[in-house]
Amino acid sequence: MRLTVKEKAYTNCFFHVNRYFLLQAGATGVLFYNNPTRKALLYGRIRITAWAEGDPLISVPVLSITNSFGSTLLQNQATVRLTLKTVNRMTVESTINVLCTTKGGDAKDTIVLGAHLDSVPEGPGMVDNGSGATSLLEIALVMAKANYELKNKIVFGWWGAEEIGLLGSRHYVRELVKDAKSKKLIAMNMNFDMLASPNYVPYVRSIPWGVFLGVLRIIGEQSPLTRSHIFRHIGP
Repeated sequence: MRLTVKEKAYTNCFFHVNRYFLLQAGATGVLFYNNPTRKALLYGRIRITAWAEGDPLISVPVLSITNSFGSTLLQNQATVRLTLKTVNRMTVESTINVLCTTKGGDAKDTIVLGAHLDSVPEGPGMVDNGSGATSLLEIALVMAKANYELKNKIVFGWWGAEEIGLLGSRHYVRELVKDAKSKKLIAMNMNFDMLASPNYVPYVRSIPWGVFLGVLRIIGEQSPLTRSHIFRHIGP
């Protein structure tokens, strides 16, 4: 058995990327251990980003251990003997995307507005991403009631299974690109994710001031908006 013990350092090389290349190198098991400053055990998805429906899932144990345990294993790797026993359960779950397309607007310049419906297990999901999903729904309702004459056709998309790898939105894109003509119809995509303020006040999340400068340039130099106006309405 070829077991790989690897420190999860401060890098952008994610679990699934590490795991993928380690298995390609012949590892039959992977232990990730913490960097020295981290106390909680690591966790994360362990499949490559390009995974799609029907692709194989991971078939070897990938576990997280403490920094001290990982360091001990490495210091004694010539003599250490380690027995791994894992209890796993693999289930197949169904998820859905919800799509709503306007009747009016130019289909050759379609705008896609999207927000994911799921949340992480650690939280109730009010900010991530109840705020984005409900904001998108409110926009759709307001537009429907106002009966706007649209220049662009708009697709409202609520994506499923985002937190475990963007599965819903990736499925939408993969189906879209199968038809070259349909792909060319999409002019813009806007993502509505975690719009609410994390500070327990009824505002939207702060955005760096530089972003607002860009918005003001788009609106025009004669816009009556000022920094005080923005932060009064946007909030912390």
